[in-house]
Amino acid sequence: MTHVAVDVNVDYLEDIRYADPSVPIHFCVDYFDTLAGHEINVHWHRDFEFAVMLRGECDYRLNGGEAIRLRQGDGVFVNSETLHSADNPSPGAVMSCVTFSPLFLTGQPSGTIYADHVLPVLNRRFAGMRLQADRDADVVEEIRAITALGVGGDTVALEYVEHVARLWRLALAAFGRQTIGTAGAIEMRRGRRMRTMLTFIQQHFGDDIDVAAISDSAGIGRTECFRLFKRHTGAGPGDYLLAYRLRRAAVMLASGGGGVAIVGRRCGFRDASYFGKRFKERYGVTPGEYRARHRT
Repeated sequence: MTHVAVDVNVDYLEDIRYADPSVPIHFCVDYFDTLAGHEINVHWHRDFEFAVMLRGECDYRLNGGEAIRLRQGDGVFVNSETLHSADNPSPGAVMSCVTFSPLFLTGQPSGTIYADHVLPVLNRRFAGMRLQADRDADVVEEIRAITALGVGGDTVALEYVEHVARLWRLALAAFGRQTIGTAGAIEMRRGRRMRTMLTFIQQHFGDDIDVAAISDSAGIGRTECFRLFKRHTGAGPGDYLLAYRLRRAAVMLASGGGGVAIVGRRCGFRDASYFGKRFKERYGVTPGEYRARHRT
């Protein structure tokens, strides 16, 4: 079955649901071959995220920066409120992710641990960093250890605390080993504008919108709109809108969201033949064939 990698709300904020709200940690394994478009769509969350490539390779992007090629055994740290995505995977690529709240170790935004060891990372506003399999082996192995804990066991909550504390301590040391830039006020403002435009597309992808409407939603000009989309997604706003519509169509077709013509109209395609042509260009099969292959 094909599905979207990350469920997001209207602000492209990932809706992370903890198994136990009192233990704010979440795990997932992404099998790229099963994802719509074979990609992890652009999203963000307030949690910290650590991920490791279990198999294969992919291109990972933080706040629209240059693609970071993650190979098997490599990992990545994503800071709170950072837009991130992954695409261009090798066949069979698999990534394991763990996210946890900045309040995981303290339960509240106060105290020595939070002030001395968590808040400086939040305030520094760097997007994140690549974790290399050899140089940062201790961090990568701790990510693996946490994801291996699972959700069972009488003492698993204590084990989470133990391992997350160790992971964070090792990560802080890894941050210190590298020169990491910090986003200034201008970059933070551009990030907010990008999130606004992504939100607009998510809310209106089925409507008759164009690049002008997308740029107007953030109160910027066409040139800045193109610059931000190229930086954050690698594509222009028009191409991104088309790809997003096709991705949503693929999910609808696979989940029984209606007939081909209905799905096309819901995703902003007024011409059925154009929808079929662009869908086949992206997925290699017609919408009808895709629907027959992926419906459960």
